[in-house]
Amino acid sequence: MFQDVENRLKQAQVLVHEALDLSLSLFQSGQVDKASLTKVWSGFVSDLFGYIKVKSKETKHNVLAWIKFPL
Repeated sequence: MFQDVENRLKQAQVLVHEALDLSLSLFQSGQVDKASLTKVWSGFVSDLFGYIKVKSKETKHNVLAWIKFPL
């Protein structure tokens, strides 16, 4: 079961990396503007952190504490 969690997070990581690489490529080639990218990336990150907050409240576990941000 834990391996399923690891596998899904690895898949998500690959997709996020691909989306970031594509975003940068489109921006650098002038095919998309900064405002459009800001909107979609802000929405993505906001949704992720919002979902973590909701699940933390529902389960009474501080899920955000599981995430260590690099300095």
